[in-house]
Amino acid sequence: MLSLPLLLLLLSLPLALPVSIHVIMSGNLICSAPFTANITLMEDDPIGDDVVTQISVTTCEHVKIYNLAGDAEDSLFQNEVELYLKISHNCPDTAYTEYCHRISSLAGPATMTVDIAPGIMEMTHCKFFE
Repeated sequence: MLSLPLLLLLLSLPLALPVSIHVIMSGNLICSAPFTANITLMEDDPIGDDVVTQISVTTCEHVKIYNLAGDAEDSLFQNEVELYLKISHNCPDTAYTEYCHRISSLAGPATMTVDIAPGIMEMTHCKFFE
């Protein structure tokens, strides 16, 4: 018969494994003028956030479709990943040139659409994002 501490250890092993999920994200970047932007999908961690994937776009149009795909991983004893978008741009429609947008925590693979434009989504200056 197993001792209680050993049994608890064995039962907690699945919770101790790091979680990894595949994320596909797409949407429209919208600005009143041609622009450039860097979009980074980040995974929030207590000690240093992780870059999941990133793209850079330059356009002479007012709307640009973007697509991101990557594998987000979280550390031991976590059962979901906490994602956010970090957008650096030169669109004149906004007060800041860098914004962050939190995405819900995910425990499994996800495909989502996120349109990025002033007034469409809640974006926070990354400085105040913590």
